[in-house]
Amino acid sequence: MKIALFVLFVGPIYLFLAWNTQSVIAFRYNIPLSQVVIESEPHDCDYDRSPIGNKECSFDREITSTKTGTDTLGNHFVTYDEGKTWSPINYPDQVQVGVFVTWRRREL
Repeated sequence: MKIALFVLFVGPIYLFLAWNTQSVIAFRYNIPLSQVVIESEPHDCDYDRSPIGNKECSFDREITSTKTGTDTLGNHFVTYDEGKTWSPINYPDQVQVGVFVTWRRREL
């Protein structure tokens, strides 16, 4: 009973905190851990960063993925937008496949 209550209450909190970790992203996109690249979050907008005070900005997390594939004739293609559009490529081994987490500065 205690374990069930623990899982019921702590499970959602853990899932919320771990939702954008490397292992969870790899699981969500069904790719190896080595294909998940997460940039360090910038601290340029932190209140206590010099000069101290409100910087009127923040950073939003952006997740993009790169996938490759082939058609029935053996031609290679790449997509950078979750498979909405595909572009032909000649050298698929030169494309870094994976999920990339980057940060975009947003002015408030």
